[in-house]
Amino acid sequence: MDVITADMIREIHDELIKESGGSLGVLNMGTLEYISFECDRETDLFRKASVVLHEIIILHPFFDGNKRTALAVAYLLLRKHGYRLQADRDSMIGFLLQVAS
Repeated sequence: MDVITADMIREIHDELIKESGGSLGVLNMGTLEYISFECDRETDLFRKASVVLHEIIILHPFFDGNKRTALAVAYLLLRKHGYRLQADRDSMIGFLLQVAS
C-alpha cells in the first residue's frame, strides 16, 4: 500500500499554495508526522484516504490551505488506484466544510 509521508503532504501543500494563493508554512511538523503515521497504519485504501482527509482538516498542520491540501492528498491517493471524485465545486466545498465542523 502507498506510504504517505509528512514531506509528501508538505510538498503537495506548497504546490497548492503557489498555484492558488495563500500563506506557505507548517504550523507543526510533528502534526504532519502524526498524520502520516496514522494514515500509514491503515491498510484499506478508502480508510487511508479518509484518515488523511479528516486529520489534515481537523488537526490544521498548515497556516493556510488545510482543506485544499487534505482534498488533494486524498484525491491523489485514490486517483493512483483508478478512482475519481465526481462532484461540482460547491458540493465539494460543502463536504469539506462539513468535515471541518
